[in-house]
Amino acid sequence: CLHGGGESANSFRNQQGMQDLIYGLPEFEFLFPESPLQNNIWWNDPPNKDSPTDDPNHAQESIQYLKNYINDNGPFSTILGYSQGVPMSLVYLATGSYNFDNVLLFNGYLPTTHLGLISVIDANSPFAQSTLIFIAQDDTYFYQIGLEVKNKFTSYTELISTSAGHALPTQSDANFQSVVNF
Repeated sequence: CLHGGGESANSFRNQQGMQDLIYGLPEFEFLFPESPLQNNIWWNDPPNKDSPTDDPNHAQESIQYLKNYINDNGPFSTILGYSQGVPMSLVYLATGSYNFDNVLLFNGYLPTTHLGLISVIDANSPFAQSTLIFIAQDDTYFYQIGLEVKNKFTSYTELISTSAGHALPTQSDANFQSVVNF
C-alpha cells in the first residue's frame, strides 16, 4: 500500500477508508512501505509546473526501495496506491520488476509534470493487470486528472464516488462494497 505524497505510511494506514478496507478484508495482510525520500514523497517535484522534469530515472531511488521491500517482504498479489502512490504504482509497474495480479488505485493521477516518468509509463502500457480505479467527484484537485488513469490499462473497473473527497471510500460510501468485492 503506497501512501500519498507528504503522508507517512502510518498516517495512510490510519486513514478511515484504509481502516475500513482492512476491516472489510480480514483475510488479507496489508503492508505499508514508506517513501525513502525526505518529506515522504515518492519523487521530488519539478521547480514549477511550467518546467517539467524529463529524466526517465527521476523515481529511481523509490523504485529501488520498492524492489528491495518487495523482495524482503513478498510475495504480493496486489499493489495499492493512493494519491501520489498511484503514479508511483504505475512507474513501478512500468519497470516490469514485479508482476502483480491486481492493482488498486485511489484518488490518483498521471505524473504529467514528469515527462521522463510519463515516457516510461507510456512505453510499457497498457497494463494487463486486473485494476480498480477509484476517484471522487469532490476531490477538488484530482478528480479531472484522475479520469485519465484508466487509459493506461486494458482491463479496469472505474468507480466514481459522489460523496468522498481526497480519501479512500469509507464503509458509508456507495462504492465501498464494490471495492471489497473487487
